[in-house]
Amino acid sequence: MSVPLVRVLLVLALVSVAALGAASFGPWATDVAPVAPPGPEISTAEPVTRPPEPTDTQTPEVDLGPLDSNAWLVAVLVLLGALALVGLGRWLARAARSWRESPRGSEPEHLPDLLPDMADAAPALAVDELQDAVAQALEAIDAARDSHDAVIAAWLVLERAAERTGVPRHPAQSPSEFARSVLAATDAHAPSADALLRLYLRVRFGTAPTTAKDVTAARDALRRLTSDLSTSPGGAA
Repeated sequence: MSVPLVRVLLVLALVSVAALGAASFGPWATDVAPVAPPGPEISTAEPVTRPPEPTDTQTPEVDLGPLDSNAWLVAVLVLLGALALVGLGRWLARAARSWRESPRGSEPEHLPDLLPDMADAAPALAVDELQDAVAQALEAIDAARDSHDAVIAAWLVLERAAERTGVPRHPAQSPSEFARSVLAATDAHAPSADALLRLYLRVRFGTAPTTAKDVTAARDALRRLTSDLSTSPGGAA
């Protein structure tokens, strides 16, 4: 949900609350009729006729009185206000989730170094798993609807593959940092992995449009990783 839409929802909510309050007080009275002097009281009362008592087969009629002419307007405004609040709540939830997952800044100038325990786990890495993941990432690029989805889908495939390797993840690492560390612990070309991660972060959390040039850069980085992993110990040539 975009920021202009959020503003529209806020305006709808405020207008609904204001209109609801105005409708509850009824119309304003601006003219006051002059008070006539009291005159002689003339009784015009008519004899009161008691209505017939209901019988066993007769259902008494209930007088509901005149319906409030503003009831439908109040109902519509309450509904619009509720919808606006629900939409605002959903947008705030997504914004908070994106804020927690996003890096601080549009693009990190320096990616974190490889953790020592990750380097020690390099001999036990499932290189074949990473090779398959890189191939799937290339397929995800070809199957994506647009450039934006292509870059994001490619990196997410690598993140899921890194989790399947069985390498322990440091509590301070994000999924993206963990995937980069797993790749760096192999013979994969570190600049290619870093370039792909930076491209993913810029596309997902940035505001600039994703171009065909970005997709080409992601595909080139994946092909370089494929070549390096094939020569890594445990990799398929």
